[in-house]
Amino acid sequence: MRRTILVPCKGLDQGKSRLASCIGARDRRLLCERFLECTLDVVAQIADSALIRVITADPDAIAIARRYGVSVILDKEGDLNAALTSARESIVASHGDRNDVELMVVPIDLPLATPEALCRVQSPPTDVVIVPDDHGSGTNVLLLRGRAARELPFCFGPDSFQRHYTSAIDLSVSADAIIGTPLSFDVDCPAQYARWIAMPGVGKVEHQVLGPAA
Repeated sequence: MRRTILVPCKGLDQGKSRLASCIGARDRRLLCERFLECTLDVVAQIADSALIRVITADPDAIAIARRYGVSVILDKEGDLNAALTSARESIVASHGDRNDVELMVVPIDLPLATPEALCRVQSPPTDVVIVPDDHGSGTNVLLLRGRAARELPFCFGPDSFQRHYTSAIDLSVSADAIIGTPLSFDVDCPAQYARWIAMPGVGKVEHQVLGPAA
């Protein structure tokens, strides 16, 4: 199957708003830029740049994607699930009647992501592979194959892990979940940010760039 990796990225000025209590607006933007660059560094090690798509409407995020040699799908929807659905329609249309579509959605806020961890997501032979977050609530990585790649609704948001799993059952496709992986950790709230910058090799670098909120 031809695997396309989708990297959704909202406006860099809008990202990580829940971290406003611990870092200021400028530093949140720098953090989002760094997350996007790190994500592209990782996915570039498991897929050809021609098969990577950044979904965004942010001009600076578009510039970063082009610097990495990957294509951009313009986010005209302003909503993650709608943007992913629109991107999927474009990719599926390019495949015609072939049923070899495979999509992997990799958000940018997974700082512990590695090529090895992403390759593990590809290991189960199921139509749907979900990596839930540490709480077993959200979806951190989603892999869709065949019919699921064409038809499974994107349900990112509250309780998305269960919603994606239920949608797979409703669609009568096989599904698996991978738990206990570096991909389960995301940075979305102050507690997760504090945990991340306290990790060896991270905190010292981050405190040189990121200051306290104004």
